[in-house]
Amino acid sequence: MKKYLLIAALAAVTALSSAQVWNESGDAGDLIGSAQQTQGVGALTTINGSLDDDVDIFTFNIVNSATFSITVTNTTIDSMLYMFNAGGMGVVADDDSAGNFLSFIDFTNVAPVTGTMNIAIANFFSDPWINAANGWMWDAFSPANAGPNANGANNPLDHWDAIGAGADTYTLVLTGAEFAAVPEPATFVAIGLGLAGLAIARRRK
Repeated sequence: MKKYLLIAALAAVTALSSAQVWNESGDAGDLIGSAQQTQGVGALTTINGSLDDDVDIFTFNIVNSATFSITVTNTTIDSMLYMFNAGGMGVVADDDSAGNFLSFIDFTNVAPVTGTMNIAIANFFSDPWINAANGWMWDAFSPANAGPNANGANNPLDHWDAIGAGADTYTLVLTGAEFAAVPEPATFVAIGLGLAGLAIARRRK
């Protein structure tokens, strides 16, 4: 039995360490406090999700600013990407740089950063807002891989002034990024026990 548990645990660790994809669980939140934290070990290369007239925000880590990028693919929506740091401050945003009304961000036009970040994907005409006094974080409806440049540029995200309409699934392709958090040890144990159970059941047959 111990032998099976050990093998199963090792298999679980190996599976998680090679995981590179995060699939949206339920509905990701639209503010920093409700952002969905990506969980896994190592490189994060893909986030799959769906929009339904809302905004999705995911937390992740940038580990290599020189190679970092995010590209929107596999969707019919007219996308927008907004990236915020852990405190909700704007970093970079884009509307159509990937072509075909799809978004792309990197650090070509802004100072590179690393660490915990939040990526928001939204439909066109979705605008991050501060308050009535400071207004928008970005000055244009169609930022071109640009940093925040409006009256609210030096303030964290408070809410969305408008949310564009559109519903479809989407894929975010990431480079230079890793998961935001490693799963709790209990996750490894649960997976290991599940695999051990399968191994024992097969042996009895």
